[in-house]
Amino acid sequence: MKEGINKLKKLQSEKELTDQLLSYIPFTLKELEQNGLYIFGAAKLGIRMLAFFKSVNIKVHNIIDNNPKLIGTTIEGGLNIVSLDSVKKNSIIFIATMNYYTEIEQQLIQNGYHNFFSQLQANVLFNEDKTFPKEMYSHGITEDIFNNKDKYLWLYEMMADEKSKETLDQLIEFRLTYNFKHILNVCLPYELHYFDADIISKTSNEVFYDIGAFDGDSTEKCLEYFNNTCKSIHLFEPDGNLLEKAKEKLKNHKNIIYNQLGVFDKDTVLYFNATGDLGGSFANNDFQKNDETIIKINTVAIDNYLHSDKPTYIKMDIEGVEPEAIYGGRQIIKDYKPKLAISAYHMPSHLWSLAHQILAIQPNYKLYLRHYTKNVFESVMYFIPA
Repeated sequence: MKEGINKLKKLQSEKELTDQLLSYIPFTLKELEQNGLYIFGAAKLGIRMLAFFKSVNIKVHNIIDNNPKLIGTTIEGGLNIVSLDSVKKNSIIFIATMNYYTEIEQQLIQNGYHNFFSQLQANVLFNEDKTFPKEMYSHGITEDIFNNKDKYLWLYEMMADEKSKETLDQLIEFRLTYNFKHILNVCLPYELHYFDADIISKTSNEVFYDIGAFDGDSTEKCLEYFNNTCKSIHLFEPDGNLLEKAKEKLKNHKNIIYNQLGVFDKDTVLYFNATGDLGGSFANNDFQKNDETIIKINTVAIDNYLHSDKPTYIKMDIEGVEPEAIYGGRQIIKDYKPKLAISAYHMPSHLWSLAHQILAIQPNYKLYLRHYTKNVFESVMYFIPA
């Protein structure tokens, strides 16, 4: 296939990429400023983008949502929440979700709407505006793919199988177009996430480190996948409420060690945004300390975690601090060569930089890549001992 790889090879400048991305948006910034827009989605991203559009004097007519319980209500600023069928077909619509983007895109197309755009496309439209609320997964994405073109080409050649090469090629093509069909081309069922039989052998006596354990969902899959034969499982989750949910979920299983810890490059104390749900992440020290979701947490480096069972399989999904955690576990990785499943989507550069980092520590790995959602999230890089 190599569609993305070949386009990347031909790319001459970051401006060329930006101009291409702008050409795929069905309206200009001037037309957006003249006509205003609707926001599809009344959740967090919609609220953030509402504030931004107001700050740059772009009129938001109303908020569209599919939830019938919200239709007819209002949100801050007095905007109405309306159904899609009340909106004219030629209206400009901002899709304020990434998790359900493809579903809403299909809904709009089926109902005759074509002037819509995503958060990634908004990122290009407002590239010069320093106040644009960029998301971690998109911050610096065009600069990264051009400036590190050689790293992506290197990564393609490092892949251990054709499925990995195809997945990388389509993820690159997506970054060059923002067309979600390229993600759909390689999307696998979420049930295979971290436990893909094409990559992870069903062995016994595994020591599993679940780093970024959330509510124990990955550990639950681990127990099922390895048929309850693990020697021990070690959960690392700094959000105490989530860890309690994990304990309840896994209460009938033995040999599980629960650690209310973040994993970092050293043992220290940091601020953490404990959402009680998905997306909990380390917070900068300039966050408001009286914010009810910001807490102080203890962190541990993997190399400093004192337990006689050394990991045979490490899963890591920690909202962007994977490089620090890998650095903190470099000796374990070098000496014991555990299987690794590392989330490689939180920041654009992670798609290549995590592989570069790990293979510099321990070059004797085979490298695989899979993607498990219809959106930009859940690209997983696997490192299997050669």
